[in-house]
Amino acid sequence: MKIALLLPGLWRLNEDCFDNLNEFILSKHDVDIYVSTWNGIARCSVLRKQEFENVDPKILKSLFSSVYGGRIKKLEVFDYSSNALIQRRGFSKEVVSQLPVFKNAEDLLSPQEIEKDLFWINRLLDQYVLWKRCFDLVEEEYDIYVRHRGDVLIKEFNINLFNGENLVVCSNKGSKVELGDQFAFGSRDGMSNYCSMYDNFLDYEVGLPIAGGGAERALKIHLDNVFNNYIIDEGNKIDIKRE
Repeated sequence: MKIALLLPGLWRLNEDCFDNLNEFILSKHDVDIYVSTWNGIARCSVLRKQEFENVDPKILKSLFSSVYGGRIKKLEVFDYSSNALIQRRGFSKEVVSQLPVFKNAEDLLSPQEIEKDLFWINRLLDQYVLWKRCFDLVEEEYDIYVRHRGDVLIKEFNINLFNGENLVVCSNKGSKVELGDQFAFGSRDGMSNYCSMYDNFLDYEVGLPIAGGGAERALKIHLDNVFNNYIIDEGNKIDIKRE
């Protein structure tokens, strides 16, 4: 089986996560890797304002090459200060006053809570744009397309759930939101729709606050809207491995 492995967004190059990815996917399948990442390293905390450290794209490419070698089909280092992201972040005031995702925000939240939610909306849009760009790097046809987040440890990869046309997303254990946004695999159409969150996120009413499950709520609404042929893998066991 020929697999296109998409590694979009912030990839932490964690040694544990790489060994895990190698065990469950790279060592068992014919895999081409596609990477779309930022030109730097970010921190997880929403409270830190100096959270992004610029890194020379050549250094990042060297890191990826040393870990994944010839499996990398295409690697794009996206400028975090590019016009596309800056323009999108510039719509924050418009989001608060007009768009469904912030419906009645000023009546429901304090200014501090709104600022925090704006941070997460911008953070999610930054991630979603790289989902889309990473998928757009794939020009060949593959049997299956896998999207993998950089801080995930796979405990079980239920590849037999893929029927050639559907999309499989991991379950979100211990949450009111059924599905998680950490890991998914499926057909080209399924992954294309999965990665089109960037084009649609601000159209959805995902509730407030955005922080704490907003990404998962938005993804479920999106998949229900554009791709009904998906399943949530209740047996999928995934752990988040953070710094």
